[in-house]
Amino acid sequence: MDGTNFQEHPTHVAGTICAQGINPDVRGLAFNASLLSHDWTNDLAEMLDQASSGLLVSNHSYGIGQLSSLWFYGAYDSRARQIDNICFNNPYYLPVVSAGNDRNSTTAPGSIQINSKEGYDMIFGHGNAKNIITVAAVNQVLNYVNPSNVLMSPFSSYGPSDDGRIKPDISMKGVNVLSTLSTSDTAIGYMSGTSMASPGVTGVVVLLQQYYNQLYGNFMRSATVKGLILHTADEAGTTIGPDYRFGWGLINAQKSAIAIRDKNSSTNSKSVIEELTLNNNATYTKTITASGTSPLKISICWTDPQAPVSNNGDVDPTTKYLVNDLDIKVTQNGVDYYPWKLQGMSSPSLPATNTGTNNVDNFERVDINNPSGTYTITVTHKGNLFGNNQKFSLIATSDNLGTLSTSEAIKANDSKVDFYPNPAKNYIQINEKDKDLLINVYDASGKLVITSKLVDNRIDISHLTKGNYIANFINKKGEIKSFKFIKE
Repeated sequence: MDGTNFQEHPTHVAGTICAQGINPDVRGLAFNASLLSHDWTNDLAEMLDQASSGLLVSNHSYGIGQLSSLWFYGAYDSRARQIDNICFNNPYYLPVVSAGNDRNSTTAPGSIQINSKEGYDMIFGHGNAKNIITVAAVNQVLNYVNPSNVLMSPFSSYGPSDDGRIKPDISMKGVNVLSTLSTSDTAIGYMSGTSMASPGVTGVVVLLQQYYNQLYGNFMRSATVKGLILHTADEAGTTIGPDYRFGWGLINAQKSAIAIRDKNSSTNSKSVIEELTLNNNATYTKTITASGTSPLKISICWTDPQAPVSNNGDVDPTTKYLVNDLDIKVTQNGVDYYPWKLQGMSSPSLPATNTGTNNVDNFERVDINNPSGTYTITVTHKGNLFGNNQKFSLIATSDNLGTLSTSEAIKANDSKVDFYPNPAKNYIQINEKDKDLLINVYDASGKLVITSKLVDNRIDISHLTKGNYIANFINKKGEIKSFKFIKE
């Protein structure tokens, strides 16, 4: 902890996350968690240090920025870029950031932005990073029935980011939140702000990670838990799909937990949660069946590398900051279903569309109403992938799901590979003239399980479990080759 200068605001935030509940009225969401607090004077270095040590989540109920200028609003600035880099290099670390309270500002530059953009384009600084969750503040929802139950606060800052990304990401209660205060060990009180909303989301992240670890013995990548929260959100706002006010809607921790519980079940499955890797020039496909009255929702989420540049003074530049541009499409009987996408600052209040690919967001969701039958999920990418691959998380939910097949097909020269035996028990012999070929082997879920050079034209597979696998390599001519085999 930095110092002993206790203050009301951070004490209130901390209580929402993890107050033990000696007074049950102010028990935190993750009430058995431990908390490490810092002030903001050296936050980026402290974030890097903690993330490198295994920290899963951090809360940031503050804003830092030179708000004497309009360009800061919506900007992917140096702070946003640095945070994206920290997250990319620590793929289990997820910062949760308050969206800001500038929409009721009465002084410049906030008042100027409100008058010229009707409250949109007001998130600044690290709130515009790609790999975080940015949180809007709404009124309490005692009983969710439909989107009209979710009422926006008068202060919560609207997005988008300058490149049109969906910001904020999610909404949480941030009006009249009761929590701990610093004036005494028993002091409690009400506060309002996006600072009060983001710790609620932070507490949910802690609980979901704990639940996943209890069931499966490991933690989720940050992209998985972020994707799960956005995937299972309750609809909010006046239009279907995401918007720049509520993000993807009202957080629903119970739906997220149920998806974790039911994931990848062999019988009567209702959810798929998989952590995968897409290689450069590859196409990932998965065929599923779905039925029921609830929508079939299929999402991908990934931790994107930092953009090569940041904004340092331009007002509303057209620069796109997405580096590895993955795309998801779902197909049935020749009909393609695409993810939601918003229109950016050209038309920030218009409804989201789902008629084509999304080239700005690193969370994409496809919604299909009244699903019935077989659907093929296809994940591709534009351009070349930074690092030659991108880890991503795939999430699907419906009333009834069934998995038929999974593959990673290589889009380049898919020439025939001479190999044996198949089925194989201990090794695969690959008859290629080139030496020192690097072989990648993936299991049926698309997970990379072997990366190894050929030794005497063989690759050892003795440690693999029984099942279907796909392997690929690039020969000296630059040809990408792949083949499937069965491990006995």
